[in-house]
Amino acid sequence: MSEQVERILNMVKDGKVTPEEAETLINAISKKSETSSGSDCHLRIKVLETKSNGQKPTVVKINLPIKVISMLAKSTGKIGLDHVMKHNKVKESLSNYGLKTDADGNIVDIDAFIKALDELCANAPVELVDIVEAENENGESTVVKIFVE
Repeated sequence: MSEQVERILNMVKDGKVTPEEAETLINAISKKSETSSGSDCHLRIKVLETKSNGQKPTVVKINLPIKVISMLAKSTGKIGLDHVMKHNKVKESLSNYGLKTDADGNIVDIDAFIKALDELCANAPVELVDIVEAENENGESTVVKIFVE
C-alpha cells in the first residue's frame, strides 16, 4: 500500500475525511500514477552528416521527454516531422512501426501516435531507426538514429 493511501486511510480513521472523500482522493492518486507512467521516457534523435573536403560535420542531437511530445500533440493536434521525414529510409522505418504521415510530414492520427508513444515507453529501450549510409562519391556519409529510452 502506498504511503499516500495510508495517510488517507488514517485521515478516515481520525474522522478528518469521510469514506466517500477518501475514495475520491485514492482514485485521483491512482489516476495520476497511471498517467505519469513513462514520465522519464525520452525520444532521442541523433544525426551525423560528414562533409567532403574536410568540412566540419553536421551533428544534431535531440532529446525530448515523451511527456512533452504527448502534451504538444494533444494541445496542437499535430506534430510536424517534415525535416526528419525528408529522408526516405527514416520515413520507411517509422512507417514500419505504424506511424502514418501526410505529404508534409505531419502525423495523421494524433491519438494513435500518443498511444504508440505510451507503448514504446512501456517497452523501452526501443530503437526505431538505425541508418548508416556509407560514404558516397563525394566523401559524405549520414548516420541517423531514433530511439526511445
